[in-house]
Amino acid sequence: DRAIGLENFLKEQKYLDQFYARQFLMEGEATAVMLQLIFDKQNKKLEEDEDLLLIIKEKLSGYSELTYSGYAHGARFIQEAIKTLGWQKLDALYKKPPQAMKELMHPEIYFGKKEETKKMDWSRPVFKGWHKFYQNSLGEFSIRMWLERFFDKEEAEIAAEGLKSDEIILYSREDKIEPLTIFLTEWESTEEAHEFWNAYQKLQDKKWKDKAKKQEEKDYIIWYSDTQNDFIALNQNLLLIASSAKL
Repeated sequence: DRAIGLENFLKEQKYLDQFYARQFLMEGEATAVMLQLIFDKQNKKLEEDEDLLLIIKEKLSGYSELTYSGYAHGARFIQEAIKTLGWQKLDALYKKPPQAMKELMHPEIYFGKKEETKKMDWSRPVFKGWHKFYQNSLGEFSIRMWLERFFDKEEAEIAAEGLKSDEIILYSREDKIEPLTIFLTEWESTEEAHEFWNAYQKLQDKKWKDKAKKQEEKDYIIWYSDTQNDFIALNQNLLLIASSAKL
C-alpha cells in the first residue's frame, strides 16, 4: 500500500469490470502470499503447485461464489505472474494492471500467450429522442455471477464464457418515467453468442411464465406485457438486449 497507494489504484477505473480486475489482483496477491507461507512449511513453491482455482474452491467452499471465485481467479493470475515475472517483479502488475476480469480469469491473454482480437467500440449507440445517462461494462465475471442466481454453476459458466466485450447503457426521455435499458454484447464466436442467447431466453421464460406474450422470430424475440417489454436480437456474434416500459 505504501509503495503503490491501493486506494487510488482502485479509484482509477471507469467500469465495474475494471474495478473487479484491480480488486481481485490485490486480493489474489494477498491470497498467494498466504498460501506460499503455508507451502513453505511443506517445502513447496506456489508456482510449482497445481491449479489454485481447485485448491481455493475446496478450502473456501463455505463462502459465497463471488468470494471464492474472485480470490481464486486472482490467486491463479498471480501464480501465472510468478512463473512469468518472479515474486520480485509483481509490482509491475500494478503499473499495467489487467484491463478486465477476462484478462485476470484467463491469464494467458494478459501474458501474451493467447492473442486477443480487437473488441467492438460501443461508444456511439444513439437512439433518437433518448438521452444517455449511464454507461458501464459488466464483463465475464459479473455476467457469470448474475447467471448463477438462476442456473447452476456449470451452466452459468458455459453461458458467460467467450464474452469479448459488453456495454450496458441507460437512456431517458422526458415523456418516459422508466428508462430504456440497452445491453450490448460481443462474443468470440457465433456459437458462444448462441449459448448466451439460449440461457437468456430460458431466464426470460422463467421470469414471465404466463404473464407476458412472446413473439419469437428467427433472429429476435419479444416478451411484452401491459407494463414492460423485453427484446433480444442476435446477429452472428453480436447480441442486443433491450428493456423498457414501452419499446
